[in-house]
Amino acid sequence: MFVWIRKYLVFLLILVLVGCSSPSWEGVAPPEVSSSEPQMILALWDSLTAGYNLELREAYPAQLEGILQENSYNYEVTNAGVSGDTSGDLLERIGLYDDMEVYLYLISIWGNDGLRSMDLDDMQSNIEAIITHIQAVNTDAKIVLSGMQIPQNLGLNYARQFKAVFEDIADDTGVVYYDFLLEWVAGNRSLNLPDAIHPNARGYRIVAENMFSFLESSTLIIK
Repeated sequence: MFVWIRKYLVFLLILVLVGCSSPSWEGVAPPEVSSSEPQMILALWDSLTAGYNLELREAYPAQLEGILQENSYNYEVTNAGVSGDTSGDLLERIGLYDDMEVYLYLISIWGNDGLRSMDLDDMQSNIEAIITHIQAVNTDAKIVLSGMQIPQNLGLNYARQFKAVFEDIADDTGVVYYDFLLEWVAGNRSLNLPDAIHPNARGYRIVAENMFSFLESSTLIIK
């Protein structure tokens, strides 16, 4: 009988020891998983950004965001394109974006100014005022100013002066200059809508790929 009692006590002791040594998960929070919110790229353009006559996902900003994500860059691209916008229109509404936490501004909204033969001094004044406003509100943001070209049938001298304005502004304001938004797309009928002005989805893919290559090679985006 004493042997049986001894075995029983040993068994109880083992249970107690096992219970003390076993980890208890009750009330223990799971390890935190760090997540990084994507930084914002704000595209402030006209119908060339808005995606005239296309789905929003086919427009340039959405395709750029897709390329960024495919290449492991954590950015979201917000499409703030408004069809028909001029530099004066953007200047009037630029304050609407003051509260956004923008990492990088992409600005190219001058096509309508050129098509309407706007005075180039007025256009330059508007663009510089837009850039100055952004720099005052968001001192850490990066800004890319994209140039634009207009058909020479609007006047050869005017077209040349129009193209030169953007480089001068970039030099004066210190923003990054991107030569031509529609490189390899403008004038290609297969990459544009029937109006021969606005890119189709395939054309926008090239625009987005070109911009991605520029941003990456200029180290304006980081992983």
